[in-house]
Amino acid sequence: RLLAHPGTVRAASVDDVAWQVAVDVEVPLGDRAAVSLQVAPAGGVAVHLVSCDYDPEADANRPVRDLPVAVRVGGPFTRATVVRPDADDVDVPVVRDGDAWRVVVPELVTYAIVHLR
Repeated sequence: RLLAHPGTVRAASVDDVAWQVAVDVEVPLGDRAAVSLQVAPAGGVAVHLVSCDYDPEADANRPVRDLPVAVRVGGPFTRATVVRPDADDVDVPVVRDGDAWRVVVPELVTYAIVHLR
């Protein structure tokens, strides 16, 4: 019965699932990172960014500078604030680009939240 539901798509493999699902957020961090979207209690959307790009020689995470983030849910957004435990909060511009809202995170070391509102 489940496969008879309208709009149901059958994927041949787990890799094929990605082609069937809309991408809500794009962040070029590779496989040593995690990204999560959450509806923020204060309104808007919170994008949680976690980097695990550890450098054993430096005994620290490698910082990522000028990290582009694209979000395709919610909106309209007019403000974005980047919150990091290792730096002051910073407001960054929000740009509408087709179906995405884009911001640039000045620096990500381990963890940051982008609060779009």
